[in-house]
Amino acid sequence: TIAIAVGVLLTGCEIGPDRNAPISIKRDGESLVVAICEDLDATRVAMEERGLSFGDRWSNFWEGDGRVQLKVGDVFSTSVDGITMFVGERRSNPAMNPDSEIYVVIDYAGGEDSIHRAAFRLGTDGLSETYWLNADGSETAEPCTADHSP
Repeated sequence: TIAIAVGVLLTGCEIGPDRNAPISIKRDGESLVVAICEDLDATRVAMEERGLSFGDRWSNFWEGDGRVQLKVGDVFSTSVDGITMFVGERRSNPAMNPDSEIYVVIDYAGGEDSIHRAAFRLGTDGLSETYWLNADGSETAEPCTADHSP
C-alpha cells in the first residue's frame, strides 16, 4: 500500500504545473483568452477547469491535436467564433467561476520534456477582464510580462 502511494506522489510531482510556464490568461466576456509567451511548435492543446471544493472534478473545455506554429504574443480564444487551430478540435467556454482553477497543457515539438503545464487559480472575484493572470499567480496589464525563465 505504501509503495502505491509513493508511486502516485512521485508521478504527481513529475507532471505537476510549472509556475514559469510561458502562458497568460484572462476573460473576454464568456470566453477565455490565452496568450503565448514563447515560440512553440504546438502538437496538442488541452484545457480543463474545476472548482476548488473537495471532490470537484476536472472538466475538459478545449482539446486539439495536430501541429500549429505559435509565436510570442499570439493570442487565441475559446470563443466558438475564434480561429480553429487544429482539425477536429473540441472547445467550449469555461465557466471561470470564482474560487476555481484552470489547467492549460501545451505539448510541443522539441526536447525531452516538451510540454508546458500551467495551473491558474481564480480568486473570489473570478478571472479578470482587465488584467492577465500568469502561471506564477501574478496579474499584469500586458500578457507575457511575468518572468518565465526556468
